[in-house]
Amino acid sequence: DILGTEGPVPADLSLSDSWGIALRAGFDYPISEKWALTASMYWINIETEATLATADAEVQWDVAIDPFVWKFGVAYTF
Repeated sequence: DILGTEGPVPADLSLSDSWGIALRAGFDYPISEKWALTASMYWINIETEATLATADAEVQWDVAIDPFVWKFGVAYTF
């Protein structure tokens, strides 16, 4: 809900489905025969259209989100 002058106004926010690219780089560092430390970095290209609709109006705008995601972990080989 959006806060209006007479209280909350019901609103619906939606995002369109989209396709994009993702790039990944990473490495595994062995610390023993069965254990390793891992690290990866991802860049994800997300571009979509958002729509905010109320009973009185509908607004659309382009959304671009390009996050960098970092992952660190421990791996075990069976």
